[in-house]
Amino acid sequence: MSKLKQKIFNKTQEPVIYLRYINGVVSYIGETEDWKKGRPFRHGASFDQKDNTGDYDKVRLLKANTNCERRRYWEAVLITKYKPFNQQKVLKKYYTLTNKKIEKDEMLYDHFNDKIKIMRKNTNNKLRLAAKIHLLKHYEIMLHLKKIESEDSNGKKN
Repeated sequence: MSKLKQKIFNKTQEPVIYLRYINGVVSYIGETEDWKKGRPFRHGASFDQKDNTGDYDKVRLLKANTNCERRRYWEAVLITKYKPFNQQKVLKKYYTLTNKKIEKDEMLYDHFNDKIKIMRKNTNNKLRLAAKIHLLKHYEIMLHLKKIESEDSNGKKN
């Protein structure tokens, strides 16, 4: 008999900084005072409609400080490092929070274009695989139909 792993959660708040990924690329970085309330896993725009968190296929949770200012500082550090594509319009705000110099626009566009290329490559690979599976299934169906047709034509000839 296999043993089930159990994870027991208590009522205490657990602050985190969360990173959302789509096709292996960081798409959004946010922070919350308690991840159990579901903020890292929400779809679409945030409640205040200020920013679009976008779609995701993976979420990574990083334990964070309970002090809101420290948590927001580290969120800004991660945003200026990874430059998520759903937060390109608000990067300037995070650079001021971390007191970093703003990178030249050309560097940001190059970084953004690199992420687009990675996403496109991953998406194309997934589409190719799905197309191959689709074609193989239909090929098997065609073979089966030919077999049935040949059996029917052999049965009519006799």
